[in-house]
Amino acid sequence: MSYRLVIWANGLLFIGLFLVLCFVPWVYLTGYGVSTNDSAEFITRRASPLFLGLAYMMWAIRDLEPSPARRAITDGTALLMVVFAVTGLYSLATGAVGPKILIGVAVEVPFALALLSVKNKAPGT
Repeated sequence: MSYRLVIWANGLLFIGLFLVLCFVPWVYLTGYGVSTNDSAEFITRRASPLFLGLAYMMWAIRDLEPSPARRAITDGTALLMVVFAVTGLYSLATGAVGPKILIGVAVEVPFALALLSVKNKAPGT
């Protein structure tokens, strides 16, 4: 798997999350079995810019050669995906969300592994 492909895929995922969380938060919430209300939608919308920022970081590092800064961004993003997966599993175990969260976990873990597998590759490889 190429570095650039993994970075672009992460960027697209983050753009998608930004759009859904910002403009149709109830779709995200109800998809995982969480009841919606004004407070839940507010927090969901409020978190959406984080994903836009992450998408921009992926775009900004897509052509960078390996460096400590690029590795920090890649490792930090992989950590974010792993923690998403862990919190999703915890929420499932405590009954806060439904089993559809496993779809999210099934996306988050491979994205984290892909990031870790390409973090030291040159952009064109």
